[in-house]
Amino acid sequence: MASKNQQLVGAKAVAVQLVVETMPPAVLSFLVEHLGACGDCEASAMSDDVLSSKRIVSSFVLRNRNKDWNHRGRVTAESAEITARWVVGNFMRTPLRIRTRVSKALWEEASEICACLCSFCAEIMSMTLMQATILDEELIQRFIGGGSALELQVTCAVKEKSASFKVTDIPVVKEIIEGHVLVSPIGHH
Repeated sequence: MASKNQQLVGAKAVAVQLVVETMPPAVLSFLVEHLGACGDCEASAMSDDVLSSKRIVSSFVLRNRNKDWNHRGRVTAESAEITARWVVGNFMRTPLRIRTRVSKALWEEASEICACLCSFCAEIMSMTLMQATILDEELIQRFIGGGSALELQVTCAVKEKSASFKVTDIPVVKEIIEGHVLVSPIGHH
């Protein structure tokens, strides 16, 4: 009989099930690459505790106290990948001597922030002629890169969850929109 540590039960069993059944292929591939780069699961950004969280997998809907924000809380394949890249990127940018694994709570918080970020992109595209490629370059990749005003402003907006929030309330987002509205082609009616 296998030792208790080697048995696939509890959080480990849930983690395996979620990875196999619900993790988008791009996220799985990225996380496997990350684990390979770390050389050891113990040196990586995640644990089976994190992987057993249903709050980080696509199709989960994060419920909010403010019902005006519920539509922004759907975890998608895209937001799951952004979450993984953002969390792992921040982990890898942390100096090795002070690097610690990312807790389940922080990973879930990041999942909510990234789900909202994807929703913000959809809101921007519905109100402007901005293309998804521009948003990916100037919003998503900038956010994933970490350490920017955008990262702070998005995180604050998500934590505050103001009922009167508009995506243009985020200064960096407003700046990106204004910079492209004047140069984007106007559709013919």
